Amino acid sequence: MKSPRGNKDYYQVLGLNSSATKDEIRRAYRILARRYHPDVNPGRDSSDKFKLIAEAYRVLNDSEQRRKFDQEFENAQAARSASRMKAYTESARANFQAQSRAFLREQEAKERAENRAQKSPKAASKESNAQGRSPFVEKISKHIHGALKKPLSFPWKKKAQGHRVQEISLIEVSVLVSEAILGMRKTVEVIDGESIRKISVRIPPGVRNGSVVRMRNKQSPGQELVLIIQVAHHTYISIEKRGIVVELPVTPEEALVGASIKVPTLEGPLMLKVPPGSQSGTYIRLRGKGVHYPKGDRGDLFYRVLIRIPEASSREGVVEAARFLSEGWNNSVRSDLPDKLLGNASQ
Repeated sequence: MKSPRGNKDYYQVLGLNSSATKDEIRRAYRILARRYHPDVNPGRDSSDKFKLIAEAYRVLNDSEQRRKFDQEFENAQAARSASRMKAYTESARANFQAQSRAFLREQEAKERAENRAQKSPKAASKESNAQGRSPFVEKISKHIHGALKKPLSFPWKKKAQGHRVQEISLIEVSVLVSEAILGMRKTVEVIDGESIRKISVRIPPGVRNGSVVRMRNKQSPGQELVLIIQVAHHTYISIEKRGIVVELPVTPEEALVGASIKVPTLEGPLMLKVPPGSQSGTYIRLRGKGVHYPKGDRGDLFYRVLIRIPEASSREGVVEAARFLSEGWNNSVRSDLPDKLLGNASQ
């Protein structure tokens, strides 16, 4: 850290923390002074370092000067904390614009579908007047479009039950794949004016990248939290709309003639049948082996076939076997590819 005195942290210069005793300060000074004394280490760098060590010792060894330095140091820390808070807020605003707009598009699509399903004059009039947007979407949209200038907790007010003021806060939550599958409690930070509050939220099982979880903030009645989920990358597991997807490497022989192979599941290993003629990208489905949902339902588990070829292609017989397999094609495997990408935009 830097201090206001010429941007120098005297504790750091002596390799100490702010709770160091006078004996520790003297001991550190003696060791460093011997190491960097110009008579022992001639040169400009050593001379400058020695002067800085002497200056740090002079200030910290004097009780009154040390007290003043500590006070200045605390004031500088407070100023830096405020600066970091501002930088954090600006970064968060920019980061949330994309997720927030995606949330709005999804919200608008749902509300338009509901309005069309109702087919009532009142609903049609409301859709026409608001262009398919409810007051919720209209209010949040205004704050999102100005997100680089306004606080991250996008507030809007309405008369709710009990005449409470309601506030909406959009929060990005990063989770591991295991946490997304099993669900868990997570501590998130909510911007409240110029400060940040930490609260605990429950992430339900089965969320995926871009999922939106809405809940009421128990610590602040009238505030609703909109959590936008970001799932970390995993080497071989992903969560898609269809369910949990596991990348399954197979050999060319297993893909060609079929096989029964051992695969991992949430409960442990089992034998999975790979159908003959499986291609890379083929999905094999296990019903009821996926996510455990809160209401007792169970999602599905999928295995996506990835055909792997031997790395040691120079091994005797491998090239001949590959040529033999190629003879099984009547036409080129790339016969469906055009000469030019997007050559016919209508297709």
